[in-house]
Amino acid sequence: MRSARNVQAVLSSWLDPFLLTVLGCFYLLNLYPTIWWGDGPELMTAALQGGVAHPTGYPIYLVSLKIFSYLPLGSIAWKGNLFSMLCTLAAFACLTRLVPLKEEKDFASGLGWRFGLLSLALSPLIWEPTLACEVYSLSVFFVALSLYLGRKFLLHPSLPLLVAVGLVVGFGVGHHRLLAFLVPGLALWLAPVFHDNKKRSLWLVPTSALFLIGVFVPYTLLYLRAQGTPPLNWGDPSNLENLWKVFSAEQFRMDQKVYHLKRWVAYSVGAAPTPWQISVTDLGMTPSRIWYNFGLSSVLGLLGFAGLAVKNIRILISGTVAWILPTLFVVQYHVGDQETFHLIPFVVIGCLIAYGWAIVVQSIWSKSRIALVFVVPFALLQVSGQLDHLQVPSEPVALTPERYARRTLNRVPPGGALFIASNQQDVPADFLYFPILFHHNIAERNANVVVLSEGYFTSPWYRHTLERQGITGTFFDRLETGSEQVEVHKTDFKTYIRDDLPKLLNPQRDQTDQPKNRIYLVEGRPYFLNRETLAMMAAEYLFPELLERPLYLTAKFDVIDPFLDKKIDWKPVYRVPIDESGYAPLRGQPLPSGNLYRVDIIDATPSP
Repeated sequence: MRSARNVQAVLSSWLDPFLLTVLGCFYLLNLYPTIWWGDGPELMTAALQGGVAHPTGYPIYLVSLKIFSYLPLGSIAWKGNLFSMLCTLAAFACLTRLVPLKEEKDFASGLGWRFGLLSLALSPLIWEPTLACEVYSLSVFFVALSLYLGRKFLLHPSLPLLVAVGLVVGFGVGHHRLLAFLVPGLALWLAPVFHDNKKRSLWLVPTSALFLIGVFVPYTLLYLRAQGTPPLNWGDPSNLENLWKVFSAEQFRMDQKVYHLKRWVAYSVGAAPTPWQISVTDLGMTPSRIWYNFGLSSVLGLLGFAGLAVKNIRILISGTVAWILPTLFVVQYHVGDQETFHLIPFVVIGCLIAYGWAIVVQSIWSKSRIALVFVVPFALLQVSGQLDHLQVPSEPVALTPERYARRTLNRVPPGGALFIASNQQDVPADFLYFPILFHHNIAERNANVVVLSEGYFTSPWYRHTLERQGITGTFFDRLETGSEQVEVHKTDFKTYIRDDLPKLLNPQRDQTDQPKNRIYLVEGRPYFLNRETLAMMAAEYLFPELLERPLYLTAKFDVIDPFLDKKIDWKPVYRVPIDESGYAPLRGQPLPSGNLYRVDIIDATPSP
């Protein structure tokens, strides 16, 4: 009996540090060595250069990442990835403490809880943002820290603990708005403390104030950053109006509405099911997503659900609310990173699975401790099944973004211009522009070269980025006034959706009155009718200045040829191989072609 107690004492003191160390070593061995495709290079550029990242701006993440970058731990890119990894580990340190190992009655449950948390730690949805620079790991940390402080408050109610919960949750919502959907569930979880206690109810006043401070005050950092001339100033929140647009993600919300309602238009002409059917189908994929991420442990999630239904229906209801609200938002949020957004509600599922593990281990412990050996094969099957889903790119693939950005910049001569273009319209800039943006500004590679991206030519704030590099044309002014060949059609969102968008998506052959080139100015946000419209505007108000320099492009932008007053030739000068072989997560992503073209003027005589 004494030896068993000694073992229990050792495990109580050292099991959590041991598990976190093993998990940390596993993550570290697979950590991406440098920049990766996606938002990571943009986030690091904004953080280190005093800039503003894409909405909602992520001020807490940017400041934390910059502070972390001062540590002498390796390259800037590697430290950005390491920061994500440490946020994930800190999150699991908080989650393990929800069921401590100290007390005899909780020891077996604590062991099972930790088995279950390992299934969350090894889920593919946690895996990807942990190994590369991304905002989601910090989101998970705020969720875990909120739960940890909430549990402490339930055990020992006090005003300092409650205001700490309010401040942390506020910071979480300020960091990533999706966490706001967890607040109702968290409130239901903490509600019993306030029953029949008016004094404690008054605690909600300072807690709400600190919550709002946590949400809004960090955004003053974006306001201050935007006062300068950073290389990335998304949304230009240098005034309160623009700051609100960044905070509310107005640009993304409008894009989301347009994309969502395009589906209604497609449905109206019989080209697609209704968006509601698509969302319901997406919601119906939840079981397969759970199985893919948690494997055999998913079965224990059902046990955890049943256990809570019997023992604590309040926690079951609050957890269900905390899961269903963000899930419903995500399934109708038709954007490219929709799948990653499932990470937040899946943390709730992970805790439910961990509770199922706790029930199993506690039941076996109370009947026959030796029978715990039968749990080990199940745990090993769970881990092995999850490891099969965890993919890490090979070294050549992992180094491709770094090699692509570095070699592309190296080919542009001093004083030249590099135009980041794609082979088609509306390709997101993150996989094309951000690796080059990082190397141009952080690594200071070919710093006197002008770098500009087609992906931001509908973003008026991008004017300041170009002016910072010496491009002073009137292109962005003309998005509001148009030209002789391009008219501007000012409208509001409802009119654009009701009258204009159906004609664009389903043009009738007899509509001869429709202009061939037009800019739709929808509540101040420009949309080009087609790529030819963009080319006409660029040819007249942007390219004359660019053609005065050695001009290079990452793809043929030959749609502009008919509109230039100079004949040009697209000369392929280099190609960086873009390697994605054997790495499934990259399939279908808008990766650059790796091509580089030089624009040669072959006839400098203006056409009549």
